[in-house]
Amino acid sequence: MGKLTFMGSLAFMQRATKHILDGNIKGLIRAGLRTIAPGAYRRGRAYIYELERLSDGVVFPEPYEFRRTNDINAMVDFGLEKRICEKRLKAGDLCFAGYKGDKIVSVIWGHKGSYYVRGIGYWHRGSRDDSYVFGAITQPEERQKGLFKVLLYLISKELLKSTSGNITALVETKNTISLKTFRNMGYGEVRVIEHTTLLWIKKTIVLHHDTKNVQRRIFMFPPSDLYVI
Repeated sequence: MGKLTFMGSLAFMQRATKHILDGNIKGLIRAGLRTIAPGAYRRGRAYIYELERLSDGVVFPEPYEFRRTNDINAMVDFGLEKRICEKRLKAGDLCFAGYKGDKIVSVIWGHKGSYYVRGIGYWHRGSRDDSYVFGAITQPEERQKGLFKVLLYLISKELLKSTSGNITALVETKNTISLKTFRNMGYGEVRVIEHTTLLWIKKTIVLHHDTKNVQRRIFMFPPSDLYVI
């Protein structure tokens, strides 16, 4: 169970009061679950993008340097968890970073093989040649400078060298800037994901654009045989 702080309790009471006045019982229940038992309720919507043809229209901004890295200390200084970085590198994941001086200010990751994305409950069971682009983060003060676009180009180009499968990425629908960047770099939308978690029971619906097939899964735990991201 979550531990309520004074500020957390106050925020919950404000939300609860609004939902009561609006007659929004579902909203009241969701607010209670989020506050008292974090992780018990979540809703999300995302697109799966697939690389169609990588664009070369990339400008490398100055004074940044971009390169592949396995420097865990620099990753930790950037704000990533050491345990997660070690796990990813041990699994063979690629990391490209944008540096400003000797400090990382932006990162992106790539994984080869099948995977499961926690938080959105998405399974991808493909060939060992399939790749997945994920984990793009840029420091707030360095955003809107083209760093993400350069890193997406570099890691996509590197993955293309060693794969004959598909290169995909998951982008939440509310992340409009990333959606635009993926499209501009030659990625196309191939699936839509709708996910709900209620009392830790997860429901994921995936619509495939090409076949119009719909996959539905109801589960509690991530698959044990897939790489969890």
